[in-house]
Amino acid sequence: MTADLGNVDSMDILAYIYGAQNNTEKEFYWCKKAMENGSITATFNLAGMYYGGIACQQDYKEAHRLYAIAAETGHL
Repeated sequence: MTADLGNVDSMDILAYIYGAQNNTEKEFYWCKKAMENGSITATFNLAGMYYGGIACQQDYKEAHRLYAIAAETGHL
């Protein structure tokens, strides 16, 4: 799988697919991996997951930090 090889676009797609299937644990995993590899879309989506406590402990501070990173790069 190309996501396992570091392809950020594949990571974003996997996160989207798992989210559509309501598999939030895998969605969170792939969002975080994609963010760690430079995906601003994943950064924005992960912020929403932290804000809502989806597949993670709710963390407004982390959500705000990630939203700020996404906003600084023009992703709103």
